Amino acid sequence: MYEKMKLKVENVVERGQISAEYIANEDERKAFDKWSEGFTRHDHPTIIQVLLESGQENEIEGHPMPNLIYVSREKSKIFPHHFKAGALNALLRVSAVMTNAPIVLTQDCDMYSNDPKTPQQMLCFYVDQSMRHNLGYIQFPQRFHGINSADIYGSEYKRLYVINPGGMDGLRGPCYVGSGCFFDRRVFFGGPS
Repeated sequence: MYEKMKLKVENVVERGQISAEYIANEDERKAFDKWSEGFTRHDHPTIIQVLLESGQENEIEGHPMPNLIYVSREKSKIFPHHFKAGALNALLRVSAVMTNAPIVLTQDCDMYSNDPKTPQQMLCFYVDQSMRHNLGYIQFPQRFHGINSADIYGSEYKRLYVINPGGMDGLRGPCYVGSGCFFDRRVFFGGPS
């Protein structure tokens, strides 16, 4: 489902228009209707569309699917979009209004988990009352594929997870690398309890 949606979005952005073949239902039409001529991936308004609503659809084994909400934040050449920080701010605003879930997952569009038990592993830490109050987030390492044999990045991407440098927050906590991270919502909106 994700790959199909990703291809649709990429093709629409590349063409600058939505072909009827890409629209499967009225909800998708509503999402794409917001795109008009002249919009680009660097200059467009905010688009928020619920693709799956919790409890409305089930996965293969019959378990309810979680919410899946497509969010494309506003971008303009007039003001900076602040990359990861801007994306996280938009995600927090949208999720606070739509679900206000206690856990917020950040995941880049080009990253994925190859272990379906990742959320379960995260919950082991999250539900442990002896640890929970000391955790702001639980982050899983990224794996970079296709790094050439000359390693033109000088292992810079890999070393974040091997050396794990101390953060600069005054507490020397680990750095947030922008993807594969489950945040406890309280770290953004309230002090430790």
